[in-house]
Order: sequence, then structure tokens, then C-alpha cells
Amino acid sequence: MDHHALQSLFAKLDSHYFGGKLREAHIRVEFGWVDRRRGPEASLLMGDIAGHWQPFLHLIQIDDRISDPLEIEAVLVHEMIHASVELERPLRKNENDHGKRFRRELERIYCEGIGTAHIEDEIAKYPYVP
Repeated sequence: MDHHALQSLFAKLDSHYFGGKLREAHIRVEFGWVDRRRGPEASLLMGDIAGHWQPFLHLIQIDDRISDPLEIEAVLVHEMIHASVELERPLRKNENDHGKRFRRELERIYCEGIGTAHIEDEIAKYPYVP
């Protein structure tokens, strides 16, 4: 997937699942190198990082080593959920970034029929965390 296709996918997903609010807030998306290294306990629990939401830059970055379009879509939706949640209200100091607000948004998108099995994997990966 090239840069133009990523922008088109972002626009389509934003319009359909987020009512266009991410583009209105000037959220950007790009391919780039994402540091997949994590602490030993995190890597056992979460696996590799394939994308990253950078709230202070209003930037979603997708690892440019991903080639599978369905995986790119799944990672993009995941990071768009982070952006959407933080647009509503920034995370509190001790708030889990995959907590109940993230999970609620994930389930909403799943119920609206995103059409990818990756969302089922996401729901299983992030059980409700208060």
C-alpha cells in the first residue's frame, strides 16, 4: 500500500466510523518506522507494536514494514480509536490507554461491522480494564 492509498483508507474509515472528526481535528497518518522493541513483560503480554498514536503531533504512524492490507487496516483502526478517545478527553495520568473508553469504542466499531477478523482479535486482546 502506498501513501495515497493509506490516505484514502484513513479518509474512508474516518468518514464511516468516526463521522469525519479525525480529519476535522487535523489528525495525520503516515507510514514510518515504528520501534517494535518493548520491555520484556510488555512484549509477552502485547506482542509487537505495529502502529503508534502520537497525540502531541496529531499523528498516527503505521509501521512501513507491514505489507498485508488487512493488517494495515486493523492497525490503522486501532490507532484511530486511540485518537478518537483522546479527542473526546485526554487520558488521565493513571488511565489505561486500552481501558474502558478504548474498549467501548472498539466494540462500537465491531458492532457497526468493520468487516475484518482483526477486530475480533483486538477485542480478545483487550478485555475490559477499568
